[in-house]
This record gives sequence, C-alpha cells and structure tokens, in this order.
Amino acid sequence: MYSTVTDLTRWNQFLLTGSPAIVKQDTLAQLLQPRVAAEQGTQYGYGIYIKGTGDATVHGHPGGVPGFAAYNEIWPATNLSIVILSNLNTADARSIGRTIRVLANT
Repeated sequence: MYSTVTDLTRWNQFLLTGSPAIVKQDTLAQLLQPRVAAEQGTQYGYGIYIKGTGDATVHGHPGGVPGFAAYNEIWPATNLSIVILSNLNTADARSIGRTIRVLANT
C-alpha cells in the first residue's frame, strides 16, 4: 500500500462532497451505506465504517500492517477530516487521531 496524507485528504474531500466526481452520486451513497454491524454501534459499509447518526455521524477506517499504522476519520457535519499515518506499527494512530479531534473542538 502506498498513500500520503494529501492523497487521503483528497479522498476524504470526495467522500464529503462527491467532488471530484470519481463515481456517480448513487454509487457514493452506496459506498457510505451501513451494511454490516461491527463493534459497539458501528456499522460497516464498503471498506468504510459508519458510527452515529445525523450530526454525530463519523466515517473512517483505521489500519495497520507490520511496519505501518493509520487512522482516517471524517465528520461530515463539521467538514473535519483527520489523517494519521505512521511508519511505526506500534504507534497508536487511533489515540493520536482522537486526541487531535478533541483539540480541534476546543
């Protein structure tokens, strides 16, 4: 896998706005449609988890493989996107991202 924070920020912007038009709007809607129940109130769409409803909705996906950790979450109601990439798989990317989220709201 290869990506950059800039690439993921562009991806997040597409998920938030549908622009640039990579796929049709109905395809984007299907991508973000909850399909499978996951952990504690989280649904999973096509490779993206969906938590909450309305203004509390969060889309994202954490990740990790040996040597790599990632955290990517989007809050559509506030147009906030947080991307954490680390080339150290022991980094707690999720915790770092959530701390940034708290700081962003203060």
